[in-house]
Order: sequence, then structure tokens, then C-alpha cells
Amino acid sequence: YHAGFSTYGDARLGDRYEIRLVDSPGIEAVRPHAAVAVATAAEASGVTLELLDGTVAPTGPRRGQIDIVVARRSPCGGSWLGCGGPWIERGTISSGIIWINPRVFDRPANELANTVRHELGHTLGLAHYEYLHEDRVQSMHPTLFDASDYENGDRAGLRFVGGDRAPVTRAAHLRAVTPAPAPPTDPDGAIDEVVAGPFGIVVRGWASDADTRG
Repeated sequence: YHAGFSTYGDARLGDRYEIRLVDSPGIEAVRPHAAVAVATAAEASGVTLELLDGTVAPTGPRRGQIDIVVARRSPCGGSWLGCGGPWIERGTISSGIIWINPRVFDRPANELANTVRHELGHTLGLAHYEYLHEDRVQSMHPTLFDASDYENGDRAGLRFVGGDRAPVTRAAHLRAVTPAPAPPTDPDGAIDEVVAGPFGIVVRGWASDADTRG
């Protein structure tokens, strides 16, 4: 933890990354929010970030690429709206992936924008920061959507992972921000596969209930 941000092992960014939208239902709704977040992150970090035109096949990112895909499944557990993270090789961020849950399309536009911005921050090396900085909630807060842009703490973190390491101070006397209780939500889920075999039928799927910790 530093003052206003935290990182994944203080990993550094490379010089340039291509941000690619993966062909998936609803992906074009993500583009305008990604364009704003990418431009701001590039300005703050000093790293070249280019949002490519069009979409790409879901082949997975290579070095110097960050993919954004709309999907109902991701490595993140719980009732997630966005999921993302970097691939780090010897202290340098090589690539990254962002998953956007289509459920966020039914929420206010600021929540979609915040989700895209938050997950881009993860792929660029910023971890969650659940504390106030300069009396403001940061975009990297794990549950709140109060930030309308990368705040000063987020920007300090982007400068840090971009290579500007001075002056940086360690966080002290952190005061956590407690989110208000979320309104009740209906459980979500899907059946992904039904296979008939010699011993019966196997059904595979998933379910998530945001109102429980189970």
C-alpha cells in the first residue's frame, strides 16, 4: 500500500499496450467507456495505450495486449460485475484480460463506466484500495461506484506503475470506507452444458446470489 493506491508487487508497465475488444455480445457498449479510461490512464501513466478499432477473435492476449470481453463467467468469484488483472513476468506487466458481466448493462451508465475504468486499473497493475484518499473514494475501491474518474490516488498509482517512482509515500493510518448495504438482488445463474451418458445426465452450470456470503 502507498498513499492513495496499492499495487500488485509494485510491478512496472512496459512502454506500449494495445487494448483490444473481443467479439462478444454487447462489446460495443463498452467501447466509449474504454476510450475515456484508456486516454486518462495513458496520460497519467506516461505509457502508450491504444484502443484498437473493431473487434478480435477470443484467442487471448499476447505480450503488450489487454483484451476486454463481455462474458457471464470469469475467474472472479461472488456476484461480480467486472473482473480483470495483469499477467506479470519478472516484475513487468506483460498482458491482461478484462471480463465485463452483461448484468452491468442494466445498471446506470456511471456504474458501467466505473467498472471498465476499475478493471483497466487492475490490468495496469493497480490493486484494490478500500480507503479514502484526500477525503475521496478512489476508482479502485472494490465495491463503491462513487468515483467519476481516476482520482488523485488512482493517478498517483498509474504514475508509479508507469515508472515515476518519486516521490511516493507509504500509506499510514488507513481508514476504510464502509459501503452502504446493497439492495436485494435476484440470484443469477445459467446452465452451460447438459450431457447424456451411460449412467445418467450430467448438468453443468453456475449460480450466484449476491445477498449471501455462501
